[in-house]
Amino acid sequence: MRRIPIGAMPVFEAAARHLSFKTAAHELNLSPSAVSHAITKLEKDLGTLLFDRSRQGLTLTPDGLMFQPPIVEALGLMRGAVDALSARQSLVLRLHSSPSFAALWLAPRLNAFLAENPGFEVTISADPEPVHFAHDQFDVDIVYGLPEQEGLAIHSLGTAEIQPMCTPALAEKLDRIEDLHTVPLIRSMIKTVSWPDWFRANGVPSPPPPTIRFDRSFMAIAAAVDGMGVCLEGIQLAERDLAAGRLVLPFAGRSMPVFEANHFLVYPQRNERRPVVRAFRDWLLAKVTTPQAVVDPVCQAES
Repeated sequence: MRRIPIGAMPVFEAAARHLSFKTAAHELNLSPSAVSHAITKLEKDLGTLLFDRSRQGLTLTPDGLMFQPPIVEALGLMRGAVDALSARQSLVLRLHSSPSFAALWLAPRLNAFLAENPGFEVTISADPEPVHFAHDQFDVDIVYGLPEQEGLAIHSLGTAEIQPMCTPALAEKLDRIEDLHTVPLIRSMIKTVSWPDWFRANGVPSPPPPTIRFDRSFMAIAAAVDGMGVCLEGIQLAERDLAAGRLVLPFAGRSMPVFEANHFLVYPQRNERRPVVRAFRDWLLAKVTTPQAVVDPVCQAES
């Protein structure tokens, strides 16, 4: 079976349609000599002439006339497949997110986004490292802390109230803030708000450092649900466990809360041209408590 250069097919199709190497070259952004060379090589590979060349111009030979229709059809099918694939990809949102936000807040709501935007698809990856958009194949990122990359659109995902939380059984032992000195405290190591911040905000000396440490909020919250101790986390991330009664806020309404605004939706500004990115941005900002576009760094309560 002869090996036929696939790249020569669009050249042949354009030359056959225009019956002009020069016009085909202009359409394909090639030189006339490049078109002529490609056709000559194609004819050599096929073992037959496809064009009659004369002073009056080009005409298709009988073999060229026979060759033209299937090539036109094949190229049409290829272009249709490419267009269909491009159209499908334009409806796919490639989303990256910090793990805790993805697991505790975003994942339970994705069905609502898809229901409001039929035809869209979402692929999601959760990783603590922020996306480097110049190298990674993602459209948007939800990050904990502002990224240092330039050329990004940045939107705050609201201000989170940070409160101690624990099981109802453990909360029965906590009449005063000082009682926290007598129970295990769970720490999320990467959070910008720590137990010493919360105790200082409430005018109470800090106990010894917590003996239970996790590097992700979702693990700290899960440990609190299992009764391992009291965690200090955002109400936003723990809302499902709070709503279900698995966790309670033992000092809500009788302590000074601490706040942080540390989750941000970011993406290259050029991505705003994509309908799926705009739709996700608008939907997400409508869901968070105090959405606003920002260029300011983290804000949290004075401690």
